[in-house]
Amino acid sequence: MMAAEELNSLQKYFASLQFWNYADIIVLLILMGVAYHFLHNTRAMSVVKGLLVLVLLFLFVRWSNLSATTYVLEKVLYVFLIAGAVMLVPELRRVLERIGNINILRGGSKLTRAEIDDVLDATRDTVANLSRRKVGALIVFEQNSSLDETVDSGIKLDAYISSGLLINIFEKNTPLHDGAVVVRENKVLAATCYLPLTDQHLSKDLGTRHRAALGLTEQSDALVVIVSEETGNISVARDGQLLRYLTPNDVEALLVENLYKTNNKTDLMKVVSKSYN
Repeated sequence: MMAAEELNSLQKYFASLQFWNYADIIVLLILMGVAYHFLHNTRAMSVVKGLLVLVLLFLFVRWSNLSATTYVLEKVLYVFLIAGAVMLVPELRRVLERIGNINILRGGSKLTRAEIDDVLDATRDTVANLSRRKVGALIVFEQNSSLDETVDSGIKLDAYISSGLLINIFEKNTPLHDGAVVVRENKVLAATCYLPLTDQHLSKDLGTRHRAALGLTEQSDALVVIVSEETGNISVARDGQLLRYLTPNDVEALLVENLYKTNNKTDLMKVVSKSYN
């Protein structure tokens, strides 16, 4: 009886909706989509899914008029909501930092095709050279999220990118080889930059460079290229995830797809099919 009454009330509610009510629903759905975009690659998503299952179960037993089960689930849900909020604090902080770092005034790349080719060639040749000689490297490519704070932590260069410049920066026993290089469009803004470390549990064969690359990509939309000093393996970090065992051409495909917005889906799928967290 109660279920029929609630269903009838729901039908009356939707029948009474006006234009602005539908607009309100659309805005809510957009906000939910934005929240999913920022959370879907984080540990917070697992907590959210668990809470959602509990909420759906609670609504079902309430609709079924199971009073005892409803009472118990209501109390359990309160406890889990509070516990979930506490568990989500670090992830929410990262999401808010990422949103706060977005520069809405910065559009897409304003580089010419020739300048883009220079960046791609320099990056591809650099990672190929360093990987072959097992020289460690950490190259950060800025996108929409401002990395001014990261740039300020290093030594400013403001030099046009080239393979010669990058290779010399990362040569062992040179003043600038430690830390990360930050690239904005076709310029190397700074070297020896400090990156935040991730809290993720990583494989033992991954070092500080990988941890730093993941840490930055959890807080921004930057794309980070890593060359391992121990193995020479090439990796790319983005959105808090790591693509491993890449080739210099794979790195170029990812740069094209992510930074310069050309639609190189075929090459990108080859890269993704070989990667894992």
